[in-house]
Amino acid sequence: MIKVTPLQQPTANTCAHACLAMVTGESIDALIERFGDRGICWEDDALVLVENGIFPVKIAGAGHPFPWVGAYLVSAPSLNQPGKLHAVIVEASETGYVVHDPNTGREGVEAYGPDAIMGGELARVDVTYLDTEILRGMKRKEGKAA
Repeated sequence: MIKVTPLQQPTANTCAHACLAMVTGESIDALIERFGDRGICWEDDALVLVENGIFPVKIAGAGHPFPWVGAYLVSAPSLNQPGKLHAVIVEASETGYVVHDPNTGREGVEAYGPDAIMGGELARVDVTYLDTEILRGMKRKEGKAA
């Protein structure tokens, strides 16, 4: 499974950079230098992931459950910039979910809590599965997502 290292985004527009760094080990600064201090499109996300040996699968849109154990890159409504999207990493396990929001700890901004899935706060707009090597064994998450 992918190891997720929680990181904090340095600016308001670098949540995707931070999420990619959380799962690839690349530095946030290198990703900002490569893509600029702006949002990153899914194709650029996928390129960085594939370059790091992670083969993403876009699985769902709004409200879809997380069907497998592992890590997901999720676009969700921003809590700080109305009308914009915000990237987070969700880890699904047999027992529940943990949300890694790169806004956590940034002064003056809201962040999704680690249990935002179970609490129902995280409205998922776009979901990409990252732990695709697990699909070979089809380890399906038991239970139902919020």
